[in-house]
Amino acid sequence: MPTRKLRYLCKRLIDEGNSNEKILEEFKLFRMNEDIEEIYEDTILDVMDALTGWCSPVFQIMNYGKNKFDLDYDPFSLEELFSSIEPFFDNSNMIRDFDSFITLKEWRWKIFNLIILIPKGFLINYGKLAQWAEEEFSIKISPRNIAWLRMRLYGYFGYQKSIPLHRIAMKNDVFSQKDSDEIQKYSNMFKEEEGIFDNPNWL
Repeated sequence: MPTRKLRYLCKRLIDEGNSNEKILEEFKLFRMNEDIEEIYEDTILDVMDALTGWCSPVFQIMNYGKNKFDLDYDPFSLEELFSSIEPFFDNSNMIRDFDSFITLKEWRWKIFNLIILIPKGFLINYGKLAQWAEEEFSIKISPRNIAWLRMRLYGYFGYQKSIPLHRIAMKNDVFSQKDSDEIQKYSNMFKEEEGIFDNPNWL
């Protein structure tokens, strides 16, 4: 979900005092990198248009939170979330089962949205994830509930690098020593591939 993630990131950067021009300059530098895959070109241009306003108001970052289009622009859209994770399920019954589980309590799918946004190369502990949820959604949820949700998500998705459950760990437990042997095996393999062990950055 690169477009969704980038729009969200841009909104956060602007809220923190960064100018549109500064963010656009970073995008321009990013596009000059020859190692960037061509498939991301359209995504980058779409988000740059959202920053400059050369697009429908529904996508303009400057209008976030100010007009009737906000529901369509919501970076945490449940509909968009499901369209993005459908490929992970083998059949419609599995999708329906997950739908029932994740939407039973609002906090579940909102936390899941945040998990998907954890950037590559970073770790976050359960307490910080709970704090993030309170800042983003004004919901209070305990770290223990998030740990429970993480285990349930492993049950639905197995060991998928693109569902970054491996980026969640107990405080300062880079090697996920409290996890089962199987989860440790895949979690540490993914973290090694992302270089987390060399420089464990925590959100």
